[in-house]
Amino acid sequence: MKKSVILSLIVMTLGTGCATNPTVAQYAMGDDSAAIKAGRNRREAVLSDAELAQHRRQRQNVSEEMALEEQKRQRTINNIAAPFDMARRIGIW
Repeated sequence: MKKSVILSLIVMTLGTGCATNPTVAQYAMGDDSAAIKAGRNRREAVLSDAELAQHRRQRQNVSEEMALEEQKRQRTINNIAAPFDMARRIGIW
């Protein structure tokens, strides 16, 4: 009984881990189609200038989004730490 419960929990955990999308992969969706087209040996597989520009913009957006997320994390950390720092300065903590 215990083994079956543990096994089912492991299976559910792995299933939910595989079902969720990683955030960075969601931002770089266009890279997959670019790689597929670049790998084909057909005339329509050649990337146009507009598609290349779009992929550059998507990569830039990914970089900007990751930088914003880092700024949010740092702001949150600083907001949490600020009261403790003030308490240490005045000798309460």
